[in-house]
Amino acid sequence: VGYFFGVFVTWKKIASENVDTPVPDDNLILAEKETFSSKADDEQTSTLVIDSQKVLALPQIPKSSSLDMLDELSGLTGGNSGKKIDCPMPLIPFYDRVVRNAHTNTTNSTTTTPQLIPRVIHISHASRCLPRDLISTIEQWKTALPNYSIFFHDDASVERLIYENEWPEFPNLHKIMKCVLPGAMTIDIWRVLVLFKYGGVYTDLDISPTDAFHEDLIDPDVSTFFFSDIFNRPTQWFIAAEARHPLLYLSMMNIRKNVINNDRVHKPKVVKVTGPDAFRWGHAVFISNKADAIHTVGTVTHTGLLDMKVQKIGKEETKLYVDLKLNYDEIVPLNATMNVTRRTRIELESGIGHWAHLVLHNAKFMKNRGLCRDVLKKYDELGNKP
Repeated sequence: VGYFFGVFVTWKKIASENVDTPVPDDNLILAEKETFSSKADDEQTSTLVIDSQKVLALPQIPKSSSLDMLDELSGLTGGNSGKKIDCPMPLIPFYDRVVRNAHTNTTNSTTTTPQLIPRVIHISHASRCLPRDLISTIEQWKTALPNYSIFFHDDASVERLIYENEWPEFPNLHKIMKCVLPGAMTIDIWRVLVLFKYGGVYTDLDISPTDAFHEDLIDPDVSTFFFSDIFNRPTQWFIAAEARHPLLYLSMMNIRKNVINNDRVHKPKVVKVTGPDAFRWGHAVFISNKADAIHTVGTVTHTGLLDMKVQKIGKEETKLYVDLKLNYDEIVPLNATMNVTRRTRIELESGIGHWAHLVLHNAKFMKNRGLCRDVLKKYDELGNKP
């Protein structure tokens, strides 16, 4: 059964929506599980009541078995169908790796302790036809985590996850996506959703494991796991989490609120609206805004809501386990007559540049501009037609 947790909310009327939708304020007051009493509204959801006040609750949804999850992910990504992928030179096709024998139980690879985080890696790129350097990175993950399935989500798979699920936990998500730029913003949202639904590990494709990274690095009783970025924030480029985790829920609700309140739909501040700052908020609230936890420099494990453990590897220790853009400035051959940096080779072969440049590019073609609330109100007036 899915986890329950609640936050006091202010019931606001969103100008662009036809129903009253709970939107968390910045000063959320969190309630620990001991104060909860649950009252079933129907078979799928429960309303949590604290001192006679209605609070948000996650719908009760039974967790799928590990093997069912693998089948569902295979259907979502389509990367294990056996169908041959034809890629133009010099791109290389990537096919999902599904390790079924590793999912017949829920134990850690070297102990009998139950492992909370599924042994599944989620990666994403526009296409399964990848530059040689990105294929090399995935091969390193295969070696470092041999008992993990690897699912590749291309643009079509990302769209299916977002739009072919109702997402009752995140009201009017499909409508709100009209205020989200393609590219980095969409992936920020997809990243949280795919982990919320299935759990597992997400990693950016420019992150590679070192020889020190092994399957037992993540403690089996930890429900979420992060490295630290250069600002000591929990990493958005590497997240490991149990499915339907409260931290992911809180992060998604914060992203949702930020998108609705965004006053520059065509040119958003991605880092704050959907990026690392927005995600860090969910982490901070989950651990009850404990200053020592938020600003800890070294590796630490804290207990958050519902007595669930979250582990964050310190900034300096992070360098021991993962490399960021390893050798990206190294000069490598692009073809028989030209040498470029590895970074440039990846960009030229994939046709995709840095996310910040893409945001500026996408802004030029963004049909919707101004306040998101105004954009959504306009769509309502037009009967939700573009």
